[in-house]
Amino acid sequence: MHNFKKILAIFTLTFTLIILFTLQVCQAQNLSGSLYVTKYVTNGGDGKILEFDLTTLNEVREINIGIQPVSIDYLEPGKLLIADHGSNSLIIVNEADFSILNEIQTSPSLPLYSSNQVRITPDREYAYVLNYQHNNVSIVSLNDYSIVKKVQTGSAPRGLYFDSMHNMAYICCHYGSPDVIKIDMTTLNVVGTIDYGGYKPTGCVVHELNNWLYIPAH
Repeated sequence: MHNFKKILAIFTLTFTLIILFTLQVCQAQNLSGSLYVTKYVTNGGDGKILEFDLTTLNEVREINIGIQPVSIDYLEPGKLLIADHGSNSLIIVNEADFSILNEIQTSPSLPLYSSNQVRITPDREYAYVLNYQHNNVSIVSLNDYSIVKKVQTGSAPRGLYFDSMHNMAYICCHYGSPDVIKIDMTTLNVVGTIDYGGYKPTGCVVHELNNWLYIPAH
């Protein structure tokens, strides 16, 4: 019975983490109680974003934006930053009506290719953009949208987590070599890697008080 409870607890934790990482890639939540989810995660290639009311959990609206919006995060109050996998661009939209305020296309100063996740750092200085097929992360300045640094990752970077307590970023690479890289968010340098057998990690989360890193395998 004890072993069954232990197995059930591990299964529950793993399932919860997988759901968390899936939402982490594709969602943004605001203080007024709305959740935005890209449909790319369940219907690849669909250029739509869904808005949900977090009080009722009902869908509020479906928004057409870009070609393949795959990831979304809050830029500042009233503005959202979207990584569009289909156009290799970053799109800034007005939250009220989802009108496009700016679209930053890939260029020599902003080479984005097969981007599949965008996350804004806790200090609101940078956006980390994972370039899935090119095995790197572009660190983009939010002042002028130029790339401050491009960091080589393992194969197919897919998951990203910011540990604000220790000022570290963790990037999980779906096909390994290495499985996880650790970036100091002050120096923007890689300060560590983890290889644990190539179990296709899809994301990670840090228990900041215990300084433990949880990684679900695919």
